[in-house]
Formats: sequence, C-alpha cells, structure tokens
Amino acid sequence: MPQINASQLVASTYEAKNNLSQEAAANAKELQSLGVIVLHSVNAAKLASALGSWKFDNIVFQFPHVGSREPVEGRNPNFILVRDFLKSAARQLQGNGKVLISAVDSPHYHGAFQFDEAAEAAGFKDPASYPFEPSEFPGYEHTMTNEDESAIDHHRKFRTWVFRR
Repeated sequence: MPQINASQLVASTYEAKNNLSQEAAANAKELQSLGVIVLHSVNAAKLASALGSWKFDNIVFQFPHVGSREPVEGRNPNFILVRDFLKSAARQLQGNGKVLISAVDSPHYHGAFQFDEAAEAAGFKDPASYPFEPSEFPGYEHTMTNEDESAIDHHRKFRTWVFRR
C-alpha cells in the first residue's frame, strides 16, 4: 500500500473547534502534529466556504447522517445531505478526482441515502462500491450521530461508494 504524506491531507469537522469532545480534540491535535491541515465548522454541503479554490484528488465522507428522519424538500434528509455534499464536492475535485462515501450497508440506509439518485443529481456516474472493513484501520472508531454508541456495534456490513464524473 502506498504511503500517504500527511501534509497533503485535509481533515474537517462539522463542529466548531470549541465544541469538540475531548477525544475529537485530541484526534485533531494528533493529526495536526503529523502535518495534516484540520478545519472546523465545515458544512459538507458548502465545502467552498471552507476550502475556497482548493482542488483534491479524493474527497471522503465517512458515515454521513443527519440524525433526523424529518423530511426536507419532501425527501429523506440523508438523501438531501448526500446530494448536496456531492454537488459541493464536485466543485472541489481535480479533473479525474473521486468522492468516497462509507455507510452502513443495509436496505434501510440505501433507501435513506439513495446513492444512485444523489450521484445523478450531482453529475456523477452511478457509484461503484466495495466493502468497508473497520478492522483494516487500526484504531478506527465510529460514533453515531447524537449518541455515544457505534454503528459498528449495531451493524455487520459497511460499504464505501465511489463517485466519479
């Protein structure tokens, strides 16, 4: 596996820096010590607000979830989040860049995110996907939205969807 130069990475949080949990703040500090640029208060649907004209080869969104089922625009809010994120990410990609989104692999979540439809709305081809194995990432932890639980404790299958133009 090729090595990744930390100084070429940008990590972000939706939360403001002063609202991070102790663990998230420690993770951000560790990433910064390795040379990663860490940005806070980043809205995934409005990446240009935080990233300006920066362009990326890959943009990754791990386990997006709004924590609500209340419809937005008459749709599942998770579909709206993914659709708007993909539109935003498309503007930040290098020519052959790709977007990767990992999520729980279950019919419930497929219906919530509707990755094929979100891809089409954002100008991407139908996404390919492959299994996401948390065990392949030592130290990886996942916290569910608005809870202190892990989706990994409640689900057995995860996938990463790859979006290309």
